[in-house]
Amino acid sequence: MDSGISLPYKHECSVNIDNLTFRMVVDAYHGSYDDSELSRMVEKNLHTHSFAELFCCNSGQIELNTEFGEIRLEGGDIAVIPAGVRHVKSPGGMDGVWRSIGFICVKRKVKTSEGLYACFSGVCYGARPVVFHDKPDICADIRLITDTIQDRVSYLHAIRMAGVLAGLIESEQVKQRAVDDKIRDIDLYRISQLEHMLESSFMKDLRAKDMARMLYISERQLERLMKCRYGMTWHRAVIEKRLTCASRMLLESNQPADMIGLSVGFNSKSSFYREFRKRYRCAPIRYRRNFREDGE
Repeated sequence: MDSGISLPYKHECSVNIDNLTFRMVVDAYHGSYDDSELSRMVEKNLHTHSFAELFCCNSGQIELNTEFGEIRLEGGDIAVIPAGVRHVKSPGGMDGVWRSIGFICVKRKVKTSEGLYACFSGVCYGARPVVFHDKPDICADIRLITDTIQDRVSYLHAIRMAGVLAGLIESEQVKQRAVDDKIRDIDLYRISQLEHMLESSFMKDLRAKDMARMLYISERQLERLMKCRYGMTWHRAVIEKRLTCASRMLLESNQPADMIGLSVGFNSKSSFYREFRKRYRCAPIRYRRNFREDGE
């Protein structure tokens, strides 16, 4: 599954802002790499970059597959894949109008009160991909910037992209503060219990009312916990956990797909295949064939 490729970049341009040096980069492979063998590997296998890569979907839908699972973007959505995180554009669901661009953040040794590096680097070098939903204006700005790039990134491109990214981060921080205000009113101990139970019990057939009883709360309180912490219901979170586990097993083992579905908690082959197709837009066997390096 891991192609072992760490792709370099071809062109870059830097701009200093506060305690941050923001470098906008153009992928060496992006439309210009002439190594056909490497091109095929990049198109099929998970790979990494030495820079963070931002994908924006202007319209339609695109899908990315990462070491942390699938990311589906619809018109107005943006995903940032941090440097070093393995990913690939999925072969299906690529009917959208999309753009991608890379960037690097370097800390400057200057005294400052703003601390922009901390904000930018949290996205650039985070442990997991970050998804920003419903940002059509920012997607339009990114498309405009990338459409003006031909063979080289200019100083102006870097300035404009830094401003766009700053606006994106600021909008998410405002949203996160609102979520944090809600979470403060919830028993944090129960949240930790909930996380532990989801990790240890997703293979079992535990309904929401069973989980609420185990936590000594009402189903409505459980619903509130799930919405604040995961943005989905208990039932959906269990299914997503099962699918993530199943996708990993498909790539790391030779077990039959239907046996994998049963082992992660689905009660039938049909329910497993149905949910898997909804999330990954292909059958489990095709997923294994597409994303496992040996193709078995």
